[in-house]
Amino acid sequence: NADIYLFDDSLSALDAKVGRAMFDELIRSELSDRTRLWVCNQWQFLPQADKVIVVKDGAISAVGTYDELAKSNADFTQFMVMGMDGDASGDAAASATSTEVSSAAPSILRDQAATADAASQASAEEEEEGKAPSAAGKLISEEKAVTGTTLSGRNLRFYITALGGLRVAVLALGVYALTEICRVGTSLWLTWWSG
Repeated sequence: NADIYLFDDSLSALDAKVGRAMFDELIRSELSDRTRLWVCNQWQFLPQADKVIVVKDGAISAVGTYDELAKSNADFTQFMVMGMDGDASGDAAASATSTEVSSAAPSILRDQAATADAASQASAEEEEEGKAPSAAGKLISEEKAVTGTTLSGRNLRFYITALGGLRVAVLALGVYALTEICRVGTSLWLTWWSG
């Protein structure tokens, strides 16, 4: 009975028919008088949204209604065309909703997507030339993998301390060894008993 509901890709585990029913009966009907923030990658429901927020590379790239974004935003257009071609994740496969959105989408979408593809290729070429992309507004940073020795003495001491000290580590190792001895012993006994 809250005023605001947050949904994080709530329909992704459902098939197209059940997802459509949940969207129509719960999100659109039952909760129609409340604020609903729904994070999704299922393009077939976007025409029914009051506002659409496009997130690209961890930052908001556009905000508007479905019709506004379909006419003017390259990132949104590219996402929609990928969905129509079946490349986007979601419940786009052979459902009645995919037909509705495909017929409702402006014909200009494919031309705008080609423009967006050209822009993304140009930015990829800039990166290859050594121009670093702007990191402003990014929410995710690149991970760095450590190579070389996998378990140094310092790391081993850290793990043992985190486990609860040397006594706990030796006790855990002893319990593990006893468990394995019992497992192997059980297999040997069953082999002897059945044979």
